[in-house]
Amino acid sequence: MAVALSFVPLRDRTQHLVDRLFYGGRQDPYRTLRDLGQRLHTVPGGDVLGSFGHAVASALRLPYVAVERADGTPVASCGKPVEPLERRPLLYEGQIEGYLVASARRGEEGFDDRDRGLLSDIAGQLGLALHTRALTAELLLSQQRLVAAREEERRRLRRELHDGLGPVLTAIGLTLDAARARLKTDPPAADNHIAEAREAAAQALTDLRKVVHGLRPPSLDDLGLAGALRSQADRLTAGSPLQVTVEAGELPDLPAAVEVAAYRTAVEAITNAVRHSDGRHCRVRLDASARELVLRVGDDGTSAGPWLPGVGVTAMRERAAELGGRCQAGPTPDGGAVTARFPLPETP
Repeated sequence: MAVALSFVPLRDRTQHLVDRLFYGGRQDPYRTLRDLGQRLHTVPGGDVLGSFGHAVASALRLPYVAVERADGTPVASCGKPVEPLERRPLLYEGQIEGYLVASARRGEEGFDDRDRGLLSDIAGQLGLALHTRALTAELLLSQQRLVAAREEERRRLRRELHDGLGPVLTAIGLTLDAARARLKTDPPAADNHIAEAREAAAQALTDLRKVVHGLRPPSLDDLGLAGALRSQADRLTAGSPLQVTVEAGELPDLPAAVEVAAYRTAVEAITNAVRHSDGRHCRVRLDASARELVLRVGDDGTSAGPWLPGVGVTAMRERAAELGGRCQAGPTPDGGAVTARFPLPETP
């Protein structure tokens, strides 16, 4: 009896070894999930999904494991696909971010309920990782666009100042020199030169105002955010059947960057409504809390064709993202809507 009992631990260890060799982690699913979860936190961010796929294949002894985006594009894979394939959705906040795809073990016709349950649990951990990867890629692309846009803006300013204002100011100086030279000998000619210089200075001032307006619309300082939007909406809708109303709650003193971003986002949304919507009414609403400024623009029109995000929508999203906010735009049952949120700094 004692001899028989002494073989029990040896049998258990042998059985555990056999299970690990032939069945992988499905014999101990909780340990498998724990190990895979730890791997998600220890692998460098750029290689998380690839390393995770290899870990799943190794732990469960699967010939093929892949992570795909929602459109079927592979993100990472390990091995070669063998039928039958099992697909498990990768969810984040109820939205399908992609799929976990796996081939059954060689010699097995498919996955049993325990395998499917374990794959579903693994997929639950991967949904957040895939969503984070997509956000990181989108953020990197947005940053690259912002850098390119900033450099292009600097180039534009340099060109306008050098090629526009520069020659005008030089001409004013030369004209005034000519006026001074003729002031005593030919006063009428000197007066003509002074008049020419005055006219050139007025044109230079107009050009300078255009440059300044490109940086920050002066109406923001003169009328405030809501007033500036009303003024610009009147210009945009001149000759259009679209009526724009601008409503604003009690707004605090807004940071200059937030104010300009909200202004340009609203103007872009109104412009899109004028150009692409057959609506009659457009409502702009501004609300602020201690934490954020919320801009909502909605119209009651319908687009002439299928709604596709263009350059303007991309610019609105990037403008909000640059300040740590977000912008959503798209069709609604009642028309079109844009909602942008801009974080506000904490007040002491």
